[in-house]
Amino acid sequence: MEIFSCGRLWRFLSNVFDVEYEPYDEESEFDIVRVMKYKERVWDEIVEEIELEKTKMGEIASLEVLNVVLHFELQHVCSMNTSPEYGFFGYVDTFRSICLWVDRHREMKIIPTI
Repeated sequence: MEIFSCGRLWRFLSNVFDVEYEPYDEESEFDIVRVMKYKERVWDEIVEEIELEKTKMGEIASLEVLNVVLHFELQHVCSMNTSPEYGFFGYVDTFRSICLWVDRHREMKIIPTI
């Protein structure tokens, strides 16, 4: 069984996006909605400069949902072991799925390539 946590996700995403890893402090008061509130213009400049598809930041990112996930106070542990008993036979690895969708969004010129 693989354990999924924000800390592991944070490190994984730093590798996917080729940015320096900064450990995520789960006790922090970090508010990504507040930090990104006035960054829409920066995103527009990136889209223009790199010739990405014309998108608004809110169309490709749900910062409010991310904020909830980053500050979720309960540990959630689950297993796919009993899923087939209830008719769920498919399984997608979270980390592989993230890579797949990041690559697709890069191919579609929605997010920048490295």
